[in-house]
Amino acid sequence: MDFKFIHAADLHLDSPLRGLSVYEDSLREQVQLATREAFKQLIDYCLESRAAFLILAGDLFDGTWKDVSVGFFFNHQIKRLTSTGIQVFIVYGNHDAQCILGESQIHPELAHVFAADKPQTILIDNLEVALHGQSFGQKEVMENLAQKFPGAKKGYLNIGILHTNADQSGGPHANYAPCSISDLVAKNYDYWALGHVHKNMILHENPWVVFPGNLQGRHIKETGAKGFVEVEVKAGKINSVRHQAINVVRWEKLEIKLEGLDSAVESIGVIKDRVELYNANGANSINVFRVILKAPSPLYDVLIKNKEYYRRECRYALPHLNHLEKFLIEELETVNQKPDLLKKNEYPEWWELSDRIINTPEFLTDATKGLASLFSAIPRDEESDDTVIDSVDIEQARKLLFAHLSGGEENED
Repeated sequence: MDFKFIHAADLHLDSPLRGLSVYEDSLREQVQLATREAFKQLIDYCLESRAAFLILAGDLFDGTWKDVSVGFFFNHQIKRLTSTGIQVFIVYGNHDAQCILGESQIHPELAHVFAADKPQTILIDNLEVALHGQSFGQKEVMENLAQKFPGAKKGYLNIGILHTNADQSGGPHANYAPCSISDLVAKNYDYWALGHVHKNMILHENPWVVFPGNLQGRHIKETGAKGFVEVEVKAGKINSVRHQAINVVRWEKLEIKLEGLDSAVESIGVIKDRVELYNANGANSINVFRVILKAPSPLYDVLIKNKEYYRRECRYALPHLNHLEKFLIEELETVNQKPDLLKKNEYPEWWELSDRIINTPEFLTDATKGLASLFSAIPRDEESDDTVIDSVDIEQARKLLFAHLSGGEENED
C-alpha cells in the first residue's frame, strides 16, 4: 500500500508573536495572524499532496480560547480536509489538555481525538494502518504514558501519537509525559509522531521517532525553518521522512562583527547586505532579525552610547530594501568580546558551576517552576512576557556576573 501522511504539532493558534510592538498596527496585525496562516498553509499542502491523513500531536491551541473565532477557524480548516476524505487524528497536549478545552471544542465528526484516560487504538483498515494515541487530561502530566501503549498490531503499519518530552529533548521545556527513546522503540511501532518540542528532531530511525517542531516560530528563541513532516509510505513501509518549511514569519539571529568598521552608516550597510541574501534567495515570508553586534571595535562604544538612535535607523533601513515590509528588526543585542571582561581563569569555580547549570535541563525546569510566583507578580506587557528560563538566559546572566567581578560593564541587553 502506497500513500503519504502529514505529521504536525504545536500549532499554538493565536499565540502572540513577541518583540514587534514598535511597528505600526497593520503590520503587527499581519504578524499576529501568522499562526492561523501557517495552519491554513498546512491544510493547503495536505490537499495539494493528496495526503491520506493528518496527525496533530498536541498543543493545537495556546490555552483557553480568548474568543470563539479560533475554534470556528480551526474547525473550518479541518472540514476542508474531511470533506475530501482526508482523515485527521489528534492528541491534546499540556496547552490544550482536556481539562482546559473541555470535550466538545472539536466536532467529533471532523476529527478523531484520542481519549485522555488511557491509550486508544484506531484502525484504518483500507490502508492497513493502526494509530495508537493518548491525550493529556491535565496540563501537567508527569507519568510515563508511553509505557502503557499497546504493542504493535501485526500486519499493520503502526503509528504512535504522543505529546512528550521524550529523552528530555526539549531542554527547558517542561518534562511532561517523560519517556526514553528505548520506551518508544520497545513498542515495535513503525513511526512515533511526537509533539511538545519546538524544534524538528529525528531521535531514531527505523523505527522513526520524530518531533516536527512547531508550525510557526513565535519569538526570537524559535529561530530558523519551522513547519511539518511529510512521511511517504511504500509497500506498507516508511520510505522517506522529510521536513517541509512553512515560515509565514521567520525569526533569525544576524551576527555582525564590528571589527574593521569605521562608522554606524557602514555597519548598517553591512546589515543590509546580509539581509539582502535572504531577499536574493527568494525569501517570501516576513523575516524578523535580532541583530547581534560583536566587539572588539572602537565603533562598539559609539553604538552603545547611541543605541536607541541606531536601533531606529536599522529598523527604518530594512523595509526599504525592496519596498516591502518583510524584513524587520526585533532587537539589537550587544556582545562585548573584550578578553578582560570574561576572566574564566580567574574564577574557575564560578565558571564550572555556571557550566553545570547551563548544561542541566532539570535545573532550568526547576528554576522556571520556582520563579513562577515571582514572574506572575511582575507587571509586564503581553509581548514581553517570557517566563521560561533557558540556557541563553543563564549565559547572559553569566556574562553580566563576570563583567561585574572583573570591574567592567557588560553592555548586554
